[in-house]
Amino acid sequence: MMKKLLILIFFFTLQACNHDDGASTELEGSWASICITSISPSLGFDLFDSTFTGPPSSRIIHTFHGNSTSTAVEIYTDTDCINLDSTVSTIESNLFVNVDDIPITFKTGEQITSANGVQVKEIDFITANGTIIKNIYLLQDDNNTLYFGIGVCSASLGATCQNERPTEIFYDFPYTKIN
Repeated sequence: MMKKLLILIFFFTLQACNHDDGASTELEGSWASICITSISPSLGFDLFDSTFTGPPSSRIIHTFHGNSTSTAVEIYTDTDCINLDSTVSTIESNLFVNVDDIPITFKTGEQITSANGVQVKEIDFITANGTIIKNIYLLQDDNNTLYFGIGVCSASLGATCQNERPTEIFYDFPYTKIN
């Protein structure tokens, strides 16, 4: 479940022009997701492993530096994400079925109008095996809140869904800038 969530959430980064030269973007820094107590289609995605059983709660931390991206998972002992137990890398967290599916770089693109009617930016995440995962992102609240697009993938589409860029922002799953 969490494996698929990262794939869908890894679709964020900000900048009006393409940045594949390592220059910092408006996404520079670390971003923490909301507290996750369960992963289910109610989050707007239907790719999650229904057999996943995780900790009482967790938060996904995305970090952007230049054109590189990394992800960690904070694991909490309570359901309110207050008592931090540990922080693990994406590989240790089993968020991805295949280590090669972990996004390691990104490139921002054009500003476009989303289906929600707001101006968003395109972002492409590139995995260790060279797969490009397309998404959109939106910064709000003086660039302190980050949103990604609603995942367009479904279990029935498989890998072909990675070529589809979301057209709508997923406001129910914000990230907050933490540094």
